[in-house]
Amino acid sequence: MSASRASTMRHHSIRTQISYHGEPDMYVGMRSPSGNKSSLIETAVLLFEQGQYELAAAVFRRLIELDPKDAGAWSSLGTLLLLLERYPETEAACRRTVELNPRDVAAWSNLGIALARQSRDPEAEAALRRAIELDSTNEAAWYNLGIMLGDQNRPSEAEAALRRVVELDPKNAKAWFRLGAELARLGRHPESDAACRRAIELDPRNTDAWVNLGTALVHQNRNREAEAAFRRAVELDPADARVWYNLGTALLNQNRYSDAEAALRRAIELDPKNTRASSNLGAALLGQNRLSEAEAACRRAIELDSTDEGAWFNLGYALVREEKCPEAEAALRRAIELKPTDAAAWFNLGAALLGQKRRSEAETALRRATELDPARRQAADYLMRAIN
Repeated sequence: MSASRASTMRHHSIRTQISYHGEPDMYVGMRSPSGNKSSLIETAVLLFEQGQYELAAAVFRRLIELDPKDAGAWSSLGTLLLLLERYPETEAACRRTVELNPRDVAAWSNLGIALARQSRDPEAEAALRRAIELDSTNEAAWYNLGIMLGDQNRPSEAEAALRRVVELDPKNAKAWFRLGAELARLGRHPESDAACRRAIELDPRNTDAWVNLGTALVHQNRNREAEAAFRRAVELDPADARVWYNLGTALLNQNRYSDAEAALRRAIELDPKNTRASSNLGAALLGQNRLSEAEAACRRAIELDSTDEGAWFNLGYALVREEKCPEAEAALRRAIELKPTDAAAWFNLGAALLGQKRRSEAETALRRATELDPARRQAADYLMRAIN
């Protein structure tokens, strides 16, 4: 059997990067100040503006000592604690605020963020929705609600919240970026493309927006444009392994195997545990007929993640090409175990079985491949005839 009759290699899809929360509100609410209290407030605000959050928090604690029922001081303390990432303390300060002033929108919004950061999502959502109920134009509450819904894999609801943000502030680059990410999750790639471009117009140095634009373009089979977007991301952040991985994958989609190899090797150099980069490196090497190197790259990917179906598939393909059919069979059966509906894996399994002269089993595998993907029928028939 000529092993080259096996199906094409597999490489992973582009990864979408989404992981940001907006900064919380700074809401300095207070009763009409006088005397020493006014001076303290001015000092606290000045320290806040200088980024000296710990010192500003100390001043607000002093204000609370002077007046334990000063809701504005409690609210501002909660904001500062949130900026300092002290989430349980933030929660306590915000809860005290809303006890004193149940209509403090900033406190409800910041409470929601603090709860989300403690992985208490139902409570966080309730707090953010309360902030919105009090003020439907509160951009921060809508934004953070959208982020939280996205993190809970509720993309349609996240989209609605983020669209409200960009209605309120069409120049919010982060909201456009996150909207693009949620649209990508929904498979609405042209809309994701448009949202990412808007984010880039507003903030041309947002690396993640360039990456997500590239992702949207890949999903529209516009790989040269995607390559340009990823190259811009590399310029902005050359030390990010994920960006090099995405560039390498876009190059693979153009069958530019040598260029893809270089990008993927850079990704692995920056992050040796990047499983997908190792798997895709295997695909790039297969495209150059460097079979033993491809096999080694795929085995490395599997060593990092034994559940990586793409790595098992590419390993099986490499082994078929090397005419190591028993080993290929084992790899492809593992790929099928991980993804039983993979027509290409069934097809290649048929090739591996034919290489061992196990015709009946090969026919079963090839039949399954054509059931899953009728377009493979002609290739399966040709493979069977070639062996006879």
